Amino acid sequence: MVSSDISRIDGVNRDPQLASIILKSYSRLVSTIGPNGALFEDIKANYGDISEKTISDYLNVLKKLYIIEEIAAWNPNIRSKTTIRTSPKKMLIDPSLAVAALGCSYNELLLDVNTLGLLFENLVNRDLSIYAGSIGGTLNHYRDRYGLECDNVIHFKNGKYALVEVKLSKEKIEEAEEHLLKLKELISQNPKLKEPTFMMVVTATKTAYKTENGVLVVPIGCLKN
Repeated sequence: MVSSDISRIDGVNRDPQLASIILKSYSRLVSTIGPNGALFEDIKANYGDISEKTISDYLNVLKKLYIIEEIAAWNPNIRSKTTIRTSPKKMLIDPSLAVAALGCSYNELLLDVNTLGLLFENLVNRDLSIYAGSIGGTLNHYRDRYGLECDNVIHFKNGKYALVEVKLSKEKIEEAEEHLLKLKELISQNPKLKEPTFMMVVTATKTAYKTENGVLVVPIGCLKN
């Protein structure tokens, strides 16, 4: 991809080394939300003097090649006068591409839980996007200036939607449930908004169940059409 496809797609000659560095830097930031400032700085630190315009061109080509597929923000106007963080969530079409770009081994990932968690979220994002899209849904994320967030929001044209949190381990399930319930409570205070059809925590655990508060806990292996 970096040696031929990135130039062949539109006939513009591009530097394979720069393409590789951009993909590696982007891979370090998968599943994060925010402007591209940190990404640009990381690329410049590893490549040298390069303009942000050039970097943006390479990123756009990676989107055209279906390597990068970002998740847009959901803006339901839950709180009046609340600033919604509208930056997209960074995602690669498949987390295995990030693993390859970073040169991570199985054992290295087991020792780096933070990176493993971000890659797992990318995996969930990919699966939810595919399954939701197959039945007419779209995938977004939510975060406001108060720090309230939701990893994923699946919604449909008829107004129905679901709130989803992603947690790698079972120790984080309770925390994720609290986030979902807090967001649901805020939504219920706005008469213009429907409550979510369901709330779900997607995990890397083995058992699916429903909590006392009605939140679904679903291992990623249970997701399907």
